[in-house]
Amino acid sequence: MFRRLRPLIVLLIATVALTGCYLPARFDAEIELDRRGYYKLIFAGYMIDTRLFMGLKDGKIKRGVSGEGSELEEVKKLETDITRDPNASDFGYIKDGYFKLNWKREGDLLQAKSVTFLRRNEHILGIAYNKETRIVNILGRSLPKEQKDRIVQ
Repeated sequence: MFRRLRPLIVLLIATVALTGCYLPARFDAEIELDRRGYYKLIFAGYMIDTRLFMGLKDGKIKRGVSGEGSELEEVKKLETDITRDPNASDFGYIKDGYFKLNWKREGDLLQAKSVTFLRRNEHILGIAYNKETRIVNILGRSLPKEQKDRIVQ
């Protein structure tokens, strides 16, 4: 039964993972991990809200005006979304969907099991501990060629 559902589950997970709207542009990322399992995951840099970027590029979002469907309204939504994460600080919108962000989280990985930057549905960088094998994995995400081409255009 599981073998029949496996391709569907993989497709569903891949679809959810790759439809994220935040993309790192220029950044420094640090991962510290000590022998006792204490970690520190730090991101400092610039990101792009791809939906906002594409909306501005296509003219679906209006620049410099206020109201529904405007860049200012979308930036307010973006700031609310980012700043609801207690690990995020120094949010600053630059232009064209680009924003600055500092994010820092630390704690006990043996207790937390896994940590992801920015969120689980926006998996960009993460670390995970497997209790059975006692191995720590560093996880990252890459973009498929179609998404890369769409961003370049």
